[in-house]
Amino acid sequence: MGSWILKSLLLKLLVLLIQNHADGGSIVRYLPGFEGPLPFELETGNQLSDTPSDTEVAKRVNEFLRKWLAKHPEYFSNPLYVAGNSYSGIVIPAIVQEISNECLKLVEEFKQTYRYSLSEYWANNESVRKALKVVKGTIGKWKRCDYNMRCPHDIISSIPYHLNNSIKGYRSLIFSGDHDMTIPYVATQAWIRSLNYSVTEKWRPWMILDKVAGYTKTYANKMTFATVKGGGHTLEYKPEENSIMFKRWISGQLL
Repeated sequence: MGSWILKSLLLKLLVLLIQNHADGGSIVRYLPGFEGPLPFELETGNQLSDTPSDTEVAKRVNEFLRKWLAKHPEYFSNPLYVAGNSYSGIVIPAIVQEISNECLKLVEEFKQTYRYSLSEYWANNESVRKALKVVKGTIGKWKRCDYNMRCPHDIISSIPYHLNNSIKGYRSLIFSGDHDMTIPYVATQAWIRSLNYSVTEKWRPWMILDKVAGYTKTYANKMTFATVKGGGHTLEYKPEENSIMFKRWISGQLL
């Protein structure tokens, strides 16, 4: 049975690499060298384009692999080898890159979900609550983002607070992940500009080991704005970069 599944998988991968043998839209039923119709029906998920490209092949192989593994999760732990000869030697590296990028994306999504779950587990652990002197029975289950919590949001804008604090001479570091889709950094830039503070240091990249970690700009009244390259809505997306940024700022260094 395992041998047949492996052969089936190899045949399907070969089908995706030989796209011009498809009929009926995106349904593949025949393959050169295989007598009669295939013992399975393969739907690629997309209509074949009139002029299929090498990069499209890579995307389809990745798409097929994800769908196939979803149906056969027992093969998740198996090593994957992508091979080919002749012209397919050009396409194979692109296929590997496509699969690799997909895997990295899934890993990042898992890490984010894991962090959220871990924080909830930590806060709801009985030994942690005991150490924090939480009286048993007084607090229910803690949620990282509890949107049902009854708390009036009576601060319409935080800009007046920033203005008052900075005028008094308090230093401030305002930072945004440049991939933050919840509060885009350009929106943060906009309200900072609305303060009409003079610029004491122009927009420039800040570096970590000769690599751009983000961009920064310093204003009068000791206000520093910085972006974190690749950062998201919260600190955990780029913990190392955020840590270095904070250490430099808190010690009075330039970012």
